[in-house]
Amino acid sequence: MSKKLNNPKATTPNPTSSSSSKPSPPPPTRICVFCSATTGRSPSHLAAARELAETLHAHHVTLIYGGGSNGMMGELAKTLVRLAGKDAVLGIIPEAIVGVERASSGGTDARNGASGGGWIHKLHKRGSKARSSASLNNDGDGSEEGPVASEATCGKILIVPDLAHRKKEMARLIATGGPGSGFIALSGGFGTMDEMMEVVTLHQFGVHKRKVCFYNVEGYWDGVTAWIGRAIEAGFVRRGMGEVVGVEKSGEACLRWLADGAGG
Repeated sequence: MSKKLNNPKATTPNPTSSSSSKPSPPPPTRICVFCSATTGRSPSHLAAARELAETLHAHHVTLIYGGGSNGMMGELAKTLVRLAGKDAVLGIIPEAIVGVERASSGGTDARNGASGGGWIHKLHKRGSKARSSASLNNDGDGSEEGPVASEATCGKILIVPDLAHRKKEMARLIATGGPGSGFIALSGGFGTMDEMMEVVTLHQFGVHKRKVCFYNVEGYWDGVTAWIGRAIEAGFVRRGMGEVVGVEKSGEACLRWLADGAGG
């Protein structure tokens, strides 16, 4: 593993120090993982989420993810929190999904049962300012009976007004992260694809310089990566994007892909 993944803990600067004191430590390496709030049928998908969490812990990487407590999202976040503590995880969840997330269980999709039927509109509707889960979970007992999972279970949670805010904040955190920061897609559905393709497009437009990697479990992403290859050959995607989008079969290999030549 590249030394770029070394991620020393930040220290609080002393305000009384002179200007000749040591420079501030570099920002932490952050990796944003896109994945499903369901489990999939094969146990290999959940196993991959656990393995990726263990790899992030081994390299002192901070996880940024979608804030869910179920399915692949929950397995990833809970595993890393058990290993490294709540400060190693930041979930970012749109306000409209908070009730849906709380209602779902066992990896099932509760969106069809959401009252009012307007959750898709709410995802894109600008609302209140971002806030932490503490402003909604007021029981203070560390349980998961509030609208979102407790920090002790799934790490810190940032609640944002809508889906656009979530994507923007995720991209900002990764763009300003330390060496080796980037994006990984575990197995997922339309939401995972949407998020992954958006960050690739933002790279094409020069918004960030981070690499992305598909964690390919049992060939799950073969069709997508084959399409990318065809798009390059057909002239619809720049050939250089092949050096930005990776496909790997383990968490360790995914982190190595992001670290090798990752931009700042």
